[in-house]
Amino acid sequence: MISGRNLNVDIEVDGGLTPANVEGVCRAGADVIVAGSAIFHTPDYGETIRKFRKKMENC
Repeated sequence: MISGRNLNVDIEVDGGLTPANVEGVCRAGADVIVAGSAIFHTPDYGETIRKFRKKMENC
């Protein structure tokens, strides 16, 4: 629908994202990822963010 109408929009996904599933969400078309508890409920925020970024490199 977005392509067919030639729209310039971002698709944001918020909720339930983890390093284990973010790559699939990204490949499905998400442009903006919101991850709160997946980061803040871990002992090392920086490491968790690095894991997210690594998984999203190929999107």
